[in-house]
Amino acid sequence: MDTRRYGKAVTRIEGFEDTGALKEMARELKRAMATGGTAKKGWIELQGDHRDEVKSWLSQRGYRVEG
Repeated sequence: MDTRRYGKAVTRIEGFEDTGALKEMARELKRAMATGGTAKKGWIELQGDHRDEVKSWLSQRGYRVEG
């Protein structure tokens, strides 16, 4: 988790090797978390603190989650 201007929280998900599916995964994550976000340079950023929900979402889809 990072913070942006005015103390806003941003959840950053990184460590993906397949950048082709990154935008599609970002779209699905944004829909599942009901928030805005973006995919850029090999990572996904979601607006807000969604650490626990993202870990659960990724592990349900077979990804190995660290941290």
